[in-house]
Amino acid sequence: MLVKHGTETVKALVSEVTDRLDLASLTSRPADQLVLNDIGTVTVRLARALPVDDYAVAKRTGAVLLIHPESGDTLAAGMVRLPAAADTEAQDDDAWLAE
Repeated sequence: MLVKHGTETVKALVSEVTDRLDLASLTSRPADQLVLNDIGTVTVRLARALPVDDYAVAKRTGAVLLIHPESGDTLAAGMVRLPAAADTEAQDDDAWLAE
């Protein structure tokens, strides 16, 4: 897939699906996949770093689109949640997204 942030687009892949929001109870439940219209938390590995901010701090620079590489269709909108500083050193090329 592709991740589009502002005017930049980079190759990416979902390396982990962590949870899915249960809309009936509004609680997160563990999940290993998301389907159409699900809301969840995923980890996305990028081919190269993007200048993103945490969505809670800067909505404009903390939002991304996930795009199908062949059709160009939008697969999802994402809100960036940056890892803690200690995690950043071990995960330099990862961006953490909540769909």
